[in-house]
Amino acid sequence: MMYTQTLNGAVLVVDDDESSREILTRRLRYAGLRVTAAEDGPTALNLVARKPFDAVILDVMMPGMSGLEVLAEIRESFSATDLPVIMATALDGTEEVVQALSLGANDYVAKPLDLTVVLARLQTQMSLRESVRSLSLANHRLEHAHHRMERDLEAAARVQSSLLPPENPHFGKARFGWIYRPCATVGGDSLNVFPIDENHVGFYICDVSGHGVQASLLSVALNHLLVPELAERRQSGVGSLAPQADAAGADRARKPRKVAEKLNRQFPFDPAVGQFFSLVYAVLDIHGGAMEYVSAGHPCPIMLSQHRKPEVLPGGDPLIGVFDSTERNIFKQHCARLQAGDRIVIYSDGITEASNARGELFGQQRLMESLDQSCGEPLDSCIASLERTLSDWCGGDAPEDDVSLLALEFADTTYG
Repeated sequence: MMYTQTLNGAVLVVDDDESSREILTRRLRYAGLRVTAAEDGPTALNLVARKPFDAVILDVMMPGMSGLEVLAEIRESFSATDLPVIMATALDGTEEVVQALSLGANDYVAKPLDLTVVLARLQTQMSLRESVRSLSLANHRLEHAHHRMERDLEAAARVQSSLLPPENPHFGKARFGWIYRPCATVGGDSLNVFPIDENHVGFYICDVSGHGVQASLLSVALNHLLVPELAERRQSGVGSLAPQADAAGADRARKPRKVAEKLNRQFPFDPAVGQFFSLVYAVLDIHGGAMEYVSAGHPCPIMLSQHRKPEVLPGGDPLIGVFDSTERNIFKQHCARLQAGDRIVIYSDGITEASNARGELFGQQRLMESLDQSCGEPLDSCIASLERTLSDWCGGDAPEDDVSLLALEFADTTYG
């Protein structure tokens, strides 16, 4: 039986018998291989160190340095996948075969050599080597892409973090605290607090559907729309939804309902993307305590007082983008008046839907109880206590959804 398939590759033939070496070299070249011959072990090792080979055919029985010793030296520098080695042994050389395989030989052929068998085993080992190399290259590319994606996500997370408010911001009689814990590197929740004019501060929390990069992109876009931009950018004609005082100083604090309506027009639901978001947007008189807000598809704000039980404020409007933007009166504006010591808490459903080991949800009632128990503590202590309670409830596991909360405390005096 003749082996007719043409092979491609570089092969080293190592045999001390000149006749055997010459015959095998000639036949392998006829099959299309590039062949180099070596008459002893040291010569073979020198060639392997200097030239790339796709396979080695190595005689076991050689004077001086045996084929097994040569194999052991090769394996110190090349793995079985890097450089396949096929041992050539006598028909009764079972012991040598076992020893060769234990030293890292890929295969063996028996002498006198059958060229068809030699070529078939060469093809097998060289194909396996190429497959492993291709897989290794693919894995390397995947690893490189993974590291690049990780770097991009970390950069995106830094951008998202830079948009968060400073710790414990305060304006007039209003002091704020917040929690922001995305379930992935970047999240779909966002929150912020910002001055509108000398008498009003705006604050919001929104929750974009989904997680990861797609959700975070919309979240960042909403932050840029809702938070006033730098004066020089306003002068350049780049506008935002955030209110601002006019040149005459007149109070033009934009009504929360109007903000929700404009967002509803700008972000109609797109089935191809499948994204939507919920929002609580509020404007507070930082001296008088009057707060106007809209709650669009979002958990309603919670009001806390040291003298009465926690209260869920009215809300329940639809999600942004769900209803046709041409419809009127989709969103209802609500009002609340804060007294000294009162607190307002707005939060994402990542808190109430956090589950314990038994699959039980944290829930709104447990949230209200936790906030009520620490109502007499400073605002940041109250928030820290809630974080600990939530972490204990989840058993230390990472949240399955983004966790965010924004709390406001109204004082009887202006913060310094």
